[in-house]
Amino acid sequence: MNMLELNHIRSNQATPGGYVVLTLGLLALLMTLVWQQKILAENDMLQARLTLRADQLRQKVSAAEVAVHEPESAAAQQAILHIILPWSGLLKGMESIHRDDIRLMSLDPQWKRKLIQLRLLATNREAIWAYMEGLRQLGMMKEVKLKSSESTHLNGMPVVAFEVEALWDI
Repeated sequence: MNMLELNHIRSNQATPGGYVVLTLGLLALLMTLVWQQKILAENDMLQARLTLRADQLRQKVSAAEVAVHEPESAAAQQAILHIILPWSGLLKGMESIHRDDIRLMSLDPQWKRKLIQLRLLATNREAIWAYMEGLRQLGMMKEVKLKSSESTHLNGMPVVAFEVEALWDI
């Protein structure tokens, strides 16, 4: 009786050719890593040279040019100081005084005078004093003062609109 055999799948045996290809691949990977390290080292050296050269060019600027640009640089320095003030710490500290009976309407910082003006709404006068005490307790504010207060109605409910001034001490 004639039999038909359909097993054409090769067995999974390691051959010397496979080991050669694996070895060549690992060698190529190693050479690529060495080449990449060399390129990165050259790049670092060139960046150091560029920085050194830029520093040398900056030092060659004459004193006359510095005198011409001095008012502009003073204005730029003031703008930089305005930008780097600790606004986030100040605002997060103020947000930490969370009260359900107080709503902040506006915030007016005056960075030259280190003054901050707050316009708020409160449901009662006791909440105003508690909020001001919370500002004093922060440690970031000094001279917390109630500038004005006014009883009014908002959506038919009685509220107190008030304004607080404080100097920040950061």
